[in-house]
Amino acid sequence: MRPVDDSGAADAVAQKFVGRTEELATVARSLDQSIGGRTQVMWIEGEPGSGKTGLLNASIRLLPSSFRVLRAEADESAIGVDMDLVRQFGPVAAADGFAAGLQLLDFFDTAQDAGPLAIAVEDLHWADLASRRALLTVARRLRNDHVILFITSRPFWVDDGWERFVTDPERCNRITVKGLTVCDIAELARRLGKQLDRRSTERLHRHTQGHALYVQTLLTELSLEQLTSAEADLPAPRSLASTTTARVADLPNEPRLLASALAVVNQRRALGTIATIANVSDPERALEPLLDTGFVTWSPGELGTPVEFTHPLFRSAIYEDLSPASRRDLHLAAAPIGHGLGGCH
Repeated sequence: MRPVDDSGAADAVAQKFVGRTEELATVARSLDQSIGGRTQVMWIEGEPGSGKTGLLNASIRLLPSSFRVLRAEADESAIGVDMDLVRQFGPVAAADGFAAGLQLLDFFDTAQDAGPLAIAVEDLHWADLASRRALLTVARRLRNDHVILFITSRPFWVDDGWERFVTDPERCNRITVKGLTVCDIAELARRLGKQLDRRSTERLHRHTQGHALYVQTLLTELSLEQLTSAEADLPAPRSLASTTTARVADLPNEPRLLASALAVVNQRRALGTIATIANVSDPERALEPLLDTGFVTWSPGELGTPVEFTHPLFRSAIYEDLSPASRRDLHLAAAPIGHGLGGCH
């Protein structure tokens, strides 16, 4: 079987896939090892929408035609159904994860008779516990096989043994999918027919923090004029904005006021300062349900327990949803607190 030239193969795929050049080169080198008979486990980790599936698909395109690809995807709605994920590979009669893993090993061993094997498991964080343990059994025992095992997951751990395995560089190649760079965004915009200048590209990068899905969504939703105009802030993607505002609308009144005030201030600030602007009497109690949304974070160990949005797009969505009167009142309330509070006036 021919070895994979990681410089040529990765470069060829990269021509169709924006960014992730180093990640694809890592996959290509690992593919070389698996062709040589040393099993490789590729753990692709990232936040929702960061591009895990895109990187997985690009990695699979690196495979020589001699590889057989087996894929399975965990389903959030089946998280409590034992063996739901592993049964996508074939009939599994075992009642526990370890025994199911041994059955899978037999299945994958037979599948190798037809040539090298690529196994792709998507969204392991949604998998039932029995399936997670079965796949861990497979990962631990596949050693000298012509196999490359891809697993995508959010950075979430349960007590099932995967964390120890993933953090062992001798047994697992861990790839963390980070945000797109400014250059990546410029190239993606060009491919979508929108030539952005450096200032506009950097603004889009700051606004999205390079989040792949958010970048692509805004490049698709907005015109070139909207992307390059310096007259107004960039909005949140429509789907994200609707989800964010609906979640905030379900909150009690004081948490909603706190979120609105933080959106107007548009800076990391002490919880007490935001509560004063929002006219909230019990800031700690109001903060609790807001923290549960994941839109806001706080630092209780720091002076003033500062709060901030976890991503600027959550702020944009909440700010854009404010009525003109609410914006005016909150900006007026913020003005005496200090200069440089930021936000749109």
